[in-house]
Amino acid sequence: MFKVSIKKNSLLQSDSLKVLIEYDSIEGYQNVQITLFDVAVKNPTFKFSTGSKPKKIKDNLYELSIKIDSLTFGLYEIKSIKFHNQDTLSEVSFIAEKDFNRILLEIIPSIQNKRLEQEILNEVTKSELFYKKEFLKPIDIRVDKTQEENTYGAFVFIRNMLIRSKVRFDKYDLLPTQKGLDKEHHLKFVNDFLVDRTTTGIEFIYTEENQKQDTNESPVCVTYFPTIIASNNNEVVSYSQQETSTLLQALALLRDSSGEIFDTVVINQTTGEASKFSTRNPYYGNLVSGVISGENPDTMETYITGLKQNPFSSFLVHLYKEARNENSPDFQYIRYWQILETLAENQNYNKTDLLVDYENNPMTRDGGRALKVKGAKHIVFNLLREHEIGTGDSMWKNVNIWIAFRNSVSHFGSIREYSQLDNQFDRDWAEQGFNEIIEKGHDSYLWELKEDVKLILQKIVVDTTT
Repeated sequence: MFKVSIKKNSLLQSDSLKVLIEYDSIEGYQNVQITLFDVAVKNPTFKFSTGSKPKKIKDNLYELSIKIDSLTFGLYEIKSIKFHNQDTLSEVSFIAEKDFNRILLEIIPSIQNKRLEQEILNEVTKSELFYKKEFLKPIDIRVDKTQEENTYGAFVFIRNMLIRSKVRFDKYDLLPTQKGLDKEHHLKFVNDFLVDRTTTGIEFIYTEENQKQDTNESPVCVTYFPTIIASNNNEVVSYSQQETSTLLQALALLRDSSGEIFDTVVINQTTGEASKFSTRNPYYGNLVSGVISGENPDTMETYITGLKQNPFSSFLVHLYKEARNENSPDFQYIRYWQILETLAENQNYNKTDLLVDYENNPMTRDGGRALKVKGAKHIVFNLLREHEIGTGDSMWKNVNIWIAFRNSVSHFGSIREYSQLDNQFDRDWAEQGFNEIIEKGHDSYLWELKEDVKLILQKIVVDTTT
């Protein structure tokens, strides 16, 4: 049996909060901790916690006296009560609305502001209803308001992000789950391989401890969008995932953690139909097998040797791997260009040397001014020329477009924002490249950048072994 109440609901800062606890097992604990949250606000949050030894009133009835002079004027709620046994290190917790009825109180400036418990409850209920109605107001995400109108709800599931408290934003909630993803399917694959491909007779057991460790290592939280007006499921998925992605960027700074969307559930509130959309990370590598497609044992040995012998090459290939795993084409421009620029800077070119083309002719700008081997664009071009990657005019065009796109993303977030670039040369090159992408329907510049980075890395790794 567990019951809790307070003697007064309206208190001055000079008062003590008197909490009465009826609990038949209380004698097994020396300390009781009370936690207060604020209420009647958009996001109730932790405000106060203190522990003390309970005073016995009679059998199974105890009183806690808590100083509240540090609390500001306003409305509060007892959110949890926790019992500690310092000898056995045991504890038990009771949560408001789950284990006991809500207990509201207010800190008031003077006795004239005193109110009855029901009056406080009425204000809190009214405020909570207001915030709930605001939260449930639909948001219309249709670009074309003449399109079909449907009402949806959405849940976006996020892995590798630990959240312990619910947070409410204008149009969605961030919800903790207190759970995580296990890796039992990983162990099953290992066991199946050992059975099918070896004679070891080994089989690993997925224990409860394994599951606990796995779920702790991969916590899950959820964003909940209650009311979205859209034309179709795809609009809802795009909107909810974009909002969640922006939230994850903020949390990366606040929580120092990189959450990742793995599933989105969309519910049509008219029909009740639900659809699940998984965020896939497909294999982007070579689908062909055999020695001519990267499975040559001798070539593998050569690459492994080169990477072991040269930590700098290993570092650059690691950057290349990260670029291959990058989902955003915009950000891929930054990652691939970073590799080329880092490589070029490592050559320590003489800044007074003339920049020459692939036929060793000095290169000039409009007006005949000779170009030098200095600046990111020129040293990257020189690097690619020295390694005989591409051809002169084509490579000069590519390098100019790559760095223009890179600058557009770096400064304005997308290659589409190239018109904001200050440098006229960059704007012109970016406009030319972007128009060609639109005309072709695919980004050949990004593909060529990726391929040229891969080729120069292959050359460097192999050269290390010779």
